Amino acid sequence: WIQIQTYGEKAQEPREAAYSYNKGNELFIFGGENKDPKNIPNSKQLNNMVWRLHLPTMRWDCIGTYNQNLIKIVPETVDRDSIKFYFKGDYFTEINYSANKIYCYDCIYFPFILNSYLEGNTIIGVFGDSSKKYFHVGNIKEFKGKLKSTSVFITPLVNYNYYLITASISLLVLIVVLLLFKRQLNSVFKPFKGILYNSKKDNFTYKRKTILFEEQEKLILFYLFDHLNQYISLNELNQLFEKNKQPETISATVKRREQAVSGLVSKVSKICGIEENKLILERKNSTDKRIKDILLLPNLLKTAN
Repeated sequence: WIQIQTYGEKAQEPREAAYSYNKGNELFIFGGENKDPKNIPNSKQLNNMVWRLHLPTMRWDCIGTYNQNLIKIVPETVDRDSIKFYFKGDYFTEINYSANKIYCYDCIYFPFILNSYLEGNTIIGVFGDSSKKYFHVGNIKEFKGKLKSTSVFITPLVNYNYYLITASISLLVLIVVLLLFKRQLNSVFKPFKGILYNSKKDNFTYKRKTILFEEQEKLILFYLFDHLNQYISLNELNQLFEKNKQPETISATVKRREQAVSGLVSKVSKICGIEENKLILERKNSTDKRIKDILLLPNLLKTAN
């Protein structure tokens, strides 16, 4: 024997009395025994891994597991062809590699097979016992009784790394989507706790209850809807309260504006239960620091769809 260099991420254990079969450029190995270091000189049955050796590259990989309970480890009683293995023990087991199935039959009888091979379903070999040896050619049906069960032969290994990577990528994509559409999602899942204006019905509502505003208060609200959540100068509101038909002083216009703003803020404060000082936010004008800009009713106004 000459040991050949093989490769692979995992290394299979050395073994004897293992099962094997060839398929094209691939050799499959499973079962067998190895020394038991805890119970010398006895052997131990190896794990239920099925190994594949790619012959052109001599690379091993583990392709799955098989049910050891369905296969008796008696390799000297194995008959083989390029498609199936047959094991004889307490029952007769047929493994169909092409279909990846194990068929278990009752065993009709169990001769001692010294050496044999298969041609189709015909067994050709030397049989015998302690007293005699004989050459025999017969059909595999001589051994098989009634079919008892059918099961899968090789169960593929679960690639936990693949699932972990896939789950991580999916979670990352979900987080990105949630961040990108946070505002839209909030509008869907969080009910709006402010004042809605329905242009078709021309009414204002809070928690589905209609709110009645004075005409001057409505002027401010409509202006705020056009400049939603934007800081504005109080002077911008003066145009809403100027009387074009008759001249008046600026102080009179400012007085009507202040009364309207004060009345609107007071009413909204009572309706929404928010302190008045939180309904008027102030900051210095970016162009002229002497002028204050205000933000009226921040995040409390919305147009109904």
